[in-house]
This record gives sequence, structure tokens and C-alpha cells, in this order.
Amino acid sequence: MRKEREFDLAEDMFFAKWPDTLRWVLFLPSALLGCVLASVLWNIIMTLIHGTNNQLDHGWYNLLSSAILGATFVGFSAYIAPRKQFEVATTMSILLAIILASVFVRSYDLGYYQDTGQVLYYLMHNLVTVAAGIAVMFYVKSEIDSRQKYSTPIHEGKHAT
Repeated sequence: MRKEREFDLAEDMFFAKWPDTLRWVLFLPSALLGCVLASVLWNIIMTLIHGTNNQLDHGWYNLLSSAILGATFVGFSAYIAPRKQFEVATTMSILLAIILASVFVRSYDLGYYQDTGQVLYYLMHNLVTVAAGIAVMFYVKSEIDSRQKYSTPIHEGKHAT
């Protein structure tokens, strides 16, 4: 009977040597930490490029920030998880959508948005964040598929001769 090999997308990274239990415990905190680090790094880079008093269109800057947050949330969790990385990426994309939808609806109910323009602005940012997370989910799937395509399966028991 053939047994499909599970791939670790992080096989060349330092945390690939960590025990599986530790990686499972850390995949959600790493997603949150990844968002913080990506946000800080993005702000530092943009400050270095445009200065503190820049004329950068804040709409595009904020949209890119939203995309980076969605991508790092899903990406970090998928790479830290030791197995089932596509399933983890899918779950984290769904979790991201649920969290953002909940915050958006609750903020709307509490009257935080002053006009229709603000509602559309925050809705667009939430959609961009979720879309970036879904894009990373499909990237993880394509990486797994490409690695499976160019590998040999593991057989149960002794290798066939």
C-alpha cells in the first residue's frame, strides 16, 4: 500500500528541527507575531523611502499594509505548522475572514463609521486582507503540489526492490 509523503514547507528553515508539538503550539502565536513584525518592517521601509512627512497616497499605503497583514497571518502559521500545512492555511484564512467580519459588523453596530465612504473604506481593507490570506493559501497548495510532483512516494514497510 502506498503512503503519501507529507511535506514540510519549512524543511530548509531553522524551525524545521523543532519538535512537532512545539510547532503546533506556536503556529497561531507565530501568525500574530508575524503580523506585528511585518507591520513594523513595512512602516520602517516606507519611512526610509518616503520620509516622515511624505506625500504618499495613504489609500494605497494602507491597502498594501492590509495585504501584508493578511499574507503574513496565513503564511507564518502555515510554515510553522509541521504537517497539514494547506489545511492550516485554509483554516487560518477562514479564521481571518471571521475575525475581520465580526470586527467590521460590531464597529458598524456601535456607530464607529461616520458615513458611507468610511464603511466602504474599511470594507475594502478587510476584503484585501482576506484576499491576500487566500492568495497565500493557494501559494501553499501550489508549493505542496509541486514538491509532491517531483518526489517519490514512501512505501509502507520495506522499500520495493
